[in-house]
Amino acid sequence: MNAYRTPTLAVALLFVIAGCQHPVVRESNCEPMPIIKLSGAHARVAANKYVMLKMDYGLIIDNGDKKYGADYYLFLRNERRIVKTRNVRVFLTEIVKLPDGSEIDVIGKCTVPFYNEYGVKIDNEYARVMDLLRRKNCRLIGSFEEDKRHASFCYCGTGFTILDKYGSGPASSTNAHPCR
Repeated sequence: MNAYRTPTLAVALLFVIAGCQHPVVRESNCEPMPIIKLSGAHARVAANKYVMLKMDYGLIIDNGDKKYGADYYLFLRNERRIVKTRNVRVFLTEIVKLPDGSEIDVIGKCTVPFYNEYGVKIDNEYARVMDLLRRKNCRLIGSFEEDKRHASFCYCGTGFTILDKYGSGPASSTNAHPCR
């Protein structure tokens, strides 16, 4: 009996160790979630009116408003929820709730993240957010090369609005919850 148990336990232990080292990507049945509304020339076609989040989580740190500070957005597709705050502590509290090893889409515009536009200095708040994401072993996706589900858009010749509450975009294609 011991001869049978030892190899079985060893194989089970290898599976546990391998699973802990490599986060498992779970495909969700949720529909993409609108996160940015486009306006102007590109938005004349209905399919181009919204930037859609296809991954389970997305984030934008927009420090374009130097007077009031950064806007922090966390998009939770499966929960159909958007968190927007200017308080980094609130944002960090929301990130702590994410599962360790999560894949997070760092939404960009014209192939660069919002916080990097025009050479804006990466400050202490940004460093705190990135440090927490690293400690949680989150995988940050910032390009189509990293993941085909990445959300990015070019706003040349158009305007855009980052949505700050779910339901601001197009209705789901079904009347049921979009994740069922």
